[in-house]
Amino acid sequence: PDQMPVLVCALTFPGMSCFVRLREPHYMVMVRRCVEAGTRKFGLIAPLGGNPPENADHIVYSGGTVLKIRDVHRLRDGSVIVTGVGTNRYRIRSFTAKDGYGVARTAVIQDKPDTAEDAIRLQQWMPLVYQRGRDWFMS
Repeated sequence: PDQMPVLVCALTFPGMSCFVRLREPHYMVMVRRCVEAGTRKFGLIAPLGGNPPENADHIVYSGGTVLKIRDVHRLRDGSVIVTGVGTNRYRIRSFTAKDGYGVARTAVIQDKPDTAEDAIRLQQWMPLVYQRGRDWFMS
């Protein structure tokens, strides 16, 4: 999409399942609009510094991932859990706020498929990455 709502809170990747719990009314409105419009999509983007911003016009990273909404569950406390899956990455061309949530003009990033050489290289790196991660968790 050229322009889409953006939730500044988390990072996901294409093909990755994700859930987000929303408590703020303006984000619930954003999700409702996505569902009613039929797109069932919004952008997810991580905030700079790792903490969600106080307002939607906060400076954000230059790109994120589109989340395709699978399901929306309203909880007893009034909050909402949105489940979805990342579909594709995008770059932000401009960012503004609408009704308390972010809206971005975007450009889709076309990922190139992995080559056979890429797969071999990744297989060679996997044991090293696993071992370093394991060492880090055990320390």
